[in-house]
Amino acid sequence: MADVSGVYSHEYGPIMLRQRGIEIWGCYNSGLGTLRGTLFGRIMRLAWFSNEEGSIGAETLVAANDKLYGFWYRPEDKMGSPRNADKQSGIDGTDLGKCRAVLYPPV
Repeated sequence: MADVSGVYSHEYGPIMLRQRGIEIWGCYNSGLGTLRGTLFGRIMRLAWFSNEEGSIGAETLVAANDKLYGFWYRPEDKMGSPRNADKQSGIDGTDLGKCRAVLYPPV
C-alpha cells in the first residue's frame, strides 16, 4: 500500500493528505475544499466537498513515484480537469494553516 500522506503542489494550490491505514483525509484550495476516502493499494477513491461553491463530487487518484494522477468529477458526473500533483517537502506558510486545522484538529 502506498503512503500518500503529505503536501502536494497543484496548479490551483497545495493539496494536503493524511492517511491512517486505508482511510484518507485531505484538504485543497487553501482549506476551502476537503477530501475523504479510501486507499486501495495505490488507488484512491475520494469524495470532495467545496465549501466555497457548496458542491460535492467524486475523485479517483493514483499515487506513483511521489505524484498523484487522476481526475475529479462534478456532481452531475461531468469530468473536471486532471488532478495531477507532485509531492513536496518543506512547504510551509499561512496558506496551509486552514488545511492543517482540518487534518490535525487540536486534541
